Amino acid sequence: MANVISPLEEAAKSGDINRLYALIEANPYILEDVEAIPFVETPLHTAASAGHIHFATEIMRLKPSFALKLDTHGLSPIHLAIQKGHGELVRRLVDIDKDLVRVKGREGITPLHTIVSQKGEAQVLAYFLEVCPDSIEDVTVRRETALHVALKHQQLEALQVLIGWLRTNTRRGAATLERSILNWKDEGGNTILHLSALNHDIQALNLLIKCKSMNLNSKNSENRTALDRACSTEMERELEKVGAKRGSSVKDDPTLATQLKLNITLHRRIIIRVKRTRHNISDIQRESYLVVAALLLTGIYQTVLSPPAGKSVLSASGFVAILAINTLVLLVTTLTILTLILSSSVGFLLLGPIFSFAFSYLYSMQLISPTTRGRHIATVMMVVYVVIYCLVAIEMMMNLPSASSLTLKAKRFYADLKLELHKFIICTADRIHECRADICDPDLTPLKFISTLPSFALKLNQQGFSPIHLAIKNGHSKLARRLVDMNSERKGGQHPSSSCNLMLSGCWLGGSGEIPARVLNWRDVAGNTILHLSVINHDIQDCWSSDASNCHHLLWILSVVLSGLM
Repeated sequence: MANVISPLEEAAKSGDINRLYALIEANPYILEDVEAIPFVETPLHTAASAGHIHFATEIMRLKPSFALKLDTHGLSPIHLAIQKGHGELVRRLVDIDKDLVRVKGREGITPLHTIVSQKGEAQVLAYFLEVCPDSIEDVTVRRETALHVALKHQQLEALQVLIGWLRTNTRRGAATLERSILNWKDEGGNTILHLSALNHDIQALNLLIKCKSMNLNSKNSENRTALDRACSTEMERELEKVGAKRGSSVKDDPTLATQLKLNITLHRRIIIRVKRTRHNISDIQRESYLVVAALLLTGIYQTVLSPPAGKSVLSASGFVAILAINTLVLLVTTLTILTLILSSSVGFLLLGPIFSFAFSYLYSMQLISPTTRGRHIATVMMVVYVVIYCLVAIEMMMNLPSASSLTLKAKRFYADLKLELHKFIICTADRIHECRADICDPDLTPLKFISTLPSFALKLNQQGFSPIHLAIKNGHSKLARRLVDMNSERKGGQHPSSSCNLMLSGCWLGGSGEIPARVLNWRDVAGNTILHLSVINHDIQDCWSSDASNCHHLLWILSVVLSGLM
């Protein structure tokens, strides 16, 4: 009894439309009875499997809901038509309802997933993407996109069509969609690049590495990159050629939870405020603000063409006042324009013209300045404006939500530049400290305090201690020995560097050639000279270099600044 075929099923298998209407005439609820069953093989399923285009089209017109129903195997009518190779019937069904391309069947497989697994169906695949572009975002229960499915079934032609569509798509958000789909990870954390390497599909690999939006160093759940998954030397060579790295050398990106737990810096607060302002402004408000900004820029530039009272009678103070006010307005206005227009990559086109406009204004103000002082101030204003404008523009570009591949490269370059700058600062500071150590070396540095005023070694503080007493008392035997050695050298003859010491002292004191005794002999509240203090603090370096040369002090200042930057 289970194999008994109903009259409605017989009509669907034969594609007899007349018999269909005869059954409907006999029982007007015959299609309603079928629809009431949750999972059932409808007449549309039967006609789709048999390839009866006219019957299937008629059923779709009478009961469109049949196209969305799944049979007991979890398949819709369009799934069955694709599996049976009825391409024209598939087109007819999609013509009636384009959303059929996104019907999820068993395991979340859509007709698009099914078509990419079939060989020789590139034309139907391209048609699906044309009529229903959003279908490419659908994933299976295993988090596999259509590109994953194509690679698993080794359908290179289907993969080429999918990637070609992504790269040529011009819809809104196309760049973000391309980057998202190409770098999508399945349940194992594998991108399509991982799968191509794992399947030893060299053709697919060469196709993928040419995509600029492809992340070559993405890690899967096992912390492996595509290079780690490569099954042959040839694939490893191709990946290394384009800059792919192994998982052990790729730093993990901070997770969202980690980012949210971090303290919000001032820089981040500014970026958040800019984004909130941009999102809260309506299109009408944005247009109004841009009009006002354009009027302000026009008025500012007019001061270059027609300076107040003319250039010949404009005073220096008046010029500086006008320059300062106009430059401030120029900066605020241009940054406002950047905030309003840099919501997509299209705004990049206006970065150059806005910068050129502002630069030409500041340069023109420099040219018409009535005094040399005004020209110098205009130059400073120009430099300050350029720095601020460039920093703000770069930060806005780096934080665009829909960054293009060019912006991604700029981000990587910007990060590498900051890293190299950081390394340069550290290296420079180390070299400066090395130079400072060389200058302060007892073998190279002139004898400072004692060679200049030998009486320092004999002076006593209020407790009756001399410098050498303090050194010995505090266990600084090395320092005490050096003080004794210095005294011995002084008695034995002139130190080889004493002439250099006099020269450096002369440079430091403006050419006097001698350090005043009242400065070196000055005592603090406790009665200590600077030599006493250096001994108490065990600061051997200060004992030797209290009156270092200008070069020494310059290096010291630079080392402090660079250390602060690090």
